[in-house]
Amino acid sequence: MQTTILMLKEKLQGFYPIPDADFEKLAGFIFEKQLRKKECLINEDELQEDIFFVTEGVLRKYFRRDKHEVITQFFLEGDFANAMISFYTGTPSHYSIEAIEPSTCLGIHKKDLERVLAEVPSLEKLYRIILASLYIKKEMQEYDKARLTKQERFISFCDSQTDLLQRVPQKFIASYLEIAPETFCRMKHVRYKAARKAIDASN
Repeated sequence: MQTTILMLKEKLQGFYPIPDADFEKLAGFIFEKQLRKKECLINEDELQEDIFFVTEGVLRKYFRRDKHEVITQFFLEGDFANAMISFYTGTPSHYSIEAIEPSTCLGIHKKDLERVLAEVPSLEKLYRIILASLYIKKEMQEYDKARLTKQERFISFCDSQTDLLQRVPQKFIASYLEIAPETFCRMKHVRYKAARKAIDASN
């Protein structure tokens, strides 16, 4: 677990530098959770009392609409993964978070987090900075999803999320982009042909 703890420390230091001694106090409350493929980190209708940091693997966050699963977010190495509303309000989660591939997460229980934040001012400030960053990221994603056409969302995802394209099944990406799987396949084929044509023209 030492390697994954160092990965978390590096991530946190990127937001706000904290003394090693303060990080050690936080690390004392952290636990590791391993997930098999298709195993849930969080289940719908459960109360989420832990917050997680992904150190290995890919996970998807989704809710059910009738018989369909609607994916709202992917998490991979270096991301914080949780159902925010459940964690902060103490109400059952509307979402499930499931491992797409075998994954490892570091977690901390809500009561332990509240305790260490109350005791260590630098960690409390770090926490507020991270929350603000996550809120901004989420709002930007929602804005892009609202303003872009389906084709523009597809192109933007392909350009910015090349790793996820290789690791996540197409049906999951299609759900996230709110595109029918058949449309996604057609767009992907058109994009591939255009890329091949550009490569051939440059040779």
